[in-house]
Amino acid sequence: MTTKPHYLRLEDFYRDGHIFITGATGFLGKLLLNTLLRKFSDIDTLYILVRERGGVTIEKRIDSLFESVEPNLGISSSDYSLLISKVNIIFHCAATLRFDEELRFAIRTNLGSTQSALNLARKCLQLKCFTYVSTAFSNAYRQQIDEVIYPPKTHYKQLISLSKIESNEDPQYVTARKCLSQENVNTYTLTKAASEQLIQEEAGKIPVAIFRPSIVISTNNEPIPGWIDNLYGPTGVITGFKSGIIRSFHVNAKNKADLVPADWTVNALICSAWHSANR
Repeated sequence: MTTKPHYLRLEDFYRDGHIFITGATGFLGKLLLNTLLRKFSDIDTLYILVRERGGVTIEKRIDSLFESVEPNLGISSSDYSLLISKVNIIFHCAATLRFDEELRFAIRTNLGSTQSALNLARKCLQLKCFTYVSTAFSNAYRQQIDEVIYPPKTHYKQLISLSKIESNEDPQYVTARKCLSQENVNTYTLTKAASEQLIQEEAGKIPVAIFRPSIVISTNNEPIPGWIDNLYGPTGVITGFKSGIIRSFHVNAKNKADLVPADWTVNALICSAWHSANR
């Protein structure tokens, strides 16, 4: 009987790693890539999924990355075979973060890409851990969130079927949108909760970590203090105040915001894969 390896240190887990990252051009993905490169010199290879966008080639997007939903994730057959044979750690960070994203697109992007990434993980011959980046607000309608997967009212397979409807005027689609608007607070959290359910049901015996960060803001210290490259959430509000566009904002002074620096988030993400593999 083979004994499952136990990685006493983070360095042991990531040594000689072949790591596949989706969403590497996004805010969190950039920091994840940066941290892995800076702190784990024994990593063998990093594979990142990058597509052409807005007329910008893959090469230019990768260059800009270091300067600052398709079948099989749109990966060619040869590259897919390479990943299956080599990859032993996967971080699935890719997602649309818009709260007002069109339902069909949010399902295809967030839920569909998670299914494709998980299918890849199940085929990887040397997989140590598949880590999915979800959100602390995937079940935002609940007052208390524990480290469990809460089954959504609408099964993820129903959402996938719904995403195949092409017309926004289709009666079935219109009805479903109205119902789903009462189920979760927006299309982002809806599809994140559905993705967690998908992983629970389809992961089988592969080692999985579901990582739920809170509202991620600028870095505390690494690679530099205060770094951020987007206007999401609190950053957009603060920028609006500083620029004079926003003059007032309705708040409850008794409430506390669930904010976490991006570098702390990435450090915890890196540790979560190691911890889950050991479990």
